[in-house]
Amino acid sequence: LLALYNQAEREEQRATLLSDALWLEQNLRFNFMRDEETLAQISAPQVAVAGLFEAKVKVLLANKTGLHQVAVLDDQGRTSQSHPQPVEAYAVDGTDSPSPDETLRLARSLGRATYSAAYRTSDDDWQFRTYVPIFTEGRFVGTAVGAYSLRAMLASSVPWCSCCSRKC
Repeated sequence: LLALYNQAEREEQRATLLSDALWLEQNLRFNFMRDEETLAQISAPQVAVAGLFEAKVKVLLANKTGLHQVAVLDDQGRTSQSHPQPVEAYAVDGTDSPSPDETLRLARSLGRATYSAAYRTSDDDWQFRTYVPIFTEGRFVGTAVGAYSLRAMLASSVPWCSCCSRKC
């Protein structure tokens, strides 16, 4: 009887874990899609006015999706605006840093958001970037780049009770 109880308990824990993992996947996917849509709506006039760009980015960062930096690159890949600081400031020099040119070219050629590989940062976190091409009247005008912190993303997305043996 005790063995059956233990087996039932393990099955219940396994089902709960699977359900939580599926919920987390859906939640992250929803957040990424929403951020991609918002980044794609950044326009040249917004970038030209620093206060307008910063206001839009502050609203985006307030969503607590792990996104912590946004930059806009012109059609040549040069940084036009960034908030709160340049995206490059967090990358650790060396082999962990991704090649942004390759991801940037892929986003532009596909015409949709692409994600870089994760890389280590100077504050011992891991982050990745999303590159979202910006089009005006069907013409490529630049790319919005969002940098996500894995630590912040998990802290805001994973309920504390999923990480320990306590029940919610």
